[in-house]
Amino acid sequence: MNDASGDILDDAENELIYRASGADTAPPVLYLPGVHGDWTPQAVAGPLLAERFRLVEVAYPKQPEWAIVDHVQAVVALLDRLEIASAHIIAESFGSLVGWELGLEHSSRVRSLMIVGGFCQPPGPPKVLLAKWGLSILPTELFERGVDAYASIKKLRGRLSPSELEGGPPYTAVRSDLGRNATVQRLELISRLDFRHHLHDLQVPVRYIAGELDRIVSVEREIETLREILPAETGFESRVIPGAPHMIIASHPKETAAQLIAWIGALEGEPVEEG
Repeated sequence: MNDASGDILDDAENELIYRASGADTAPPVLYLPGVHGDWTPQAVAGPLLAERFRLVEVAYPKQPEWAIVDHVQAVVALLDRLEIASAHIIAESFGSLVGWELGLEHSSRVRSLMIVGGFCQPPGPPKVLLAKWGLSILPTELFERGVDAYASIKKLRGRLSPSELEGGPPYTAVRSDLGRNATVQRLELISRLDFRHHLHDLQVPVRYIAGELDRIVSVEREIETLREILPAETGFESRVIPGAPHMIIASHPKETAAQLIAWIGALEGEPVEEG
């Protein structure tokens, strides 16, 4: 699908939907969303990142059958289409699974992996399986009402800007029967993919940021695991934001964006101070 101004089609697509911002000459950064599937949580962080980088934000198509390899092939195809040889990958939550596979299979296309609330091993099975079961049986209409209520709360708290509502409702990627089923598929991938036995082959820089109060991912376990298995060549670094939940891009956008800017800037050889 062509560059989107905030509108995501309800029909199933076979390629990533994207929108681009920032200077074409700036270092390219690609944002891969979590289970929510699109750039809605980037309302505040996105513009901050676009001030420094060529930011490409994607939304996953409503494809209930997509495996991780399909997501990765779509990312490579999008980079080709945009004539981006390599990019820094900001991989949020579920997006970290796409990021790991991309870094392992297409390392030349990855300048770095910036993992945001992500994981290399399945989070607590009861949480993921319960969410998958709930979405599987919940009528789409009720699910969308819940999404609207969630978005309303975020808007009141200043984490969802009016511009995010242009062209359609927020969190469009999870809406309709197709969107709900695609979300269930992403939860299925989370529940069964484990990269711990593969990341010793990873050769791209890796940085990890997460919230102290993450109720989805065991952040301390992830950091300890990554420190143990990632090669020294990745230069692994991590940061935990005090008092922050799982979706730190939405809840703590300025702190998260400042750290990502500092890390990416350092890798690009820029004199950037951490926020």
